[in-house]
Amino acid sequence: AAPGDEFEGTPTQYAKIENLTYQQDMDTQVSWIYEIRTNLSHLHFKNISWTDGKKSTTYVGLIGRLSGPASYLDIEGITLNYGYTTDYMGFIAYATETIEYVRGRDIRMESGKGDAGRLYYAGGIVGYAKEPLKYIGIKGSKSVADGKEVYTYSINGSGTKTNWYQTGGIAGRLEKGVIFAYADCVEVTGCREVGAIAGNYSWVNLHEPYNWTKIDQMGVYLTEARNSR
Repeated sequence: AAPGDEFEGTPTQYAKIENLTYQQDMDTQVSWIYEIRTNLSHLHFKNISWTDGKKSTTYVGLIGRLSGPASYLDIEGITLNYGYTTDYMGFIAYATETIEYVRGRDIRMESGKGDAGRLYYAGGIVGYAKEPLKYIGIKGSKSVADGKEVYTYSINGSGTKTNWYQTGGIAGRLEKGVIFAYADCVEVTGCREVGAIAGNYSWVNLHEPYNWTKIDQMGVYLTEARNSR
């Protein structure tokens, strides 16, 4: 599912959720949807801005917990301001079932609080994935403003030090590997265990931002990152 490829079905088969601005002012487990326990499929999320307005802690994102399978998702133009979150952050914060056939474009995730603290398990698509990811493509673009490179797909943002470990363009932490994953022109920033595909899989970075050599090992097949940092 490389960026630009069309997914199964015609556009009319995708339900759109778009043009939303949301701020949550709670102290813990802040998410737009607390938990989904059934199949999440054929949805197009577009132009959504989400902000954690107070000092939240864990399971923060548009979907806090996903305990059913997910497939055929188009995620585009999403901005997540995670404030003081400490654990599990992403479009989907924590997932226990397989996620497959997902396209992510122009996703931005940042603290908005400067160097406020540490954050474990942060990913553009999913913070922590218990089951395999399959056929995932993410893509951004790059421009130069005031002499600095600006990426439209940016996880944790340029120059911040908030994130402590396991930060990835697709996933922060993978438990059971990934099959066919692709990242093009994405920026991922963190303190340790950082990768354009994933921050951590069995203590291997996928792919380190400045060295995107392919990794081929048990549970990891045909993953590639390019034009990323």
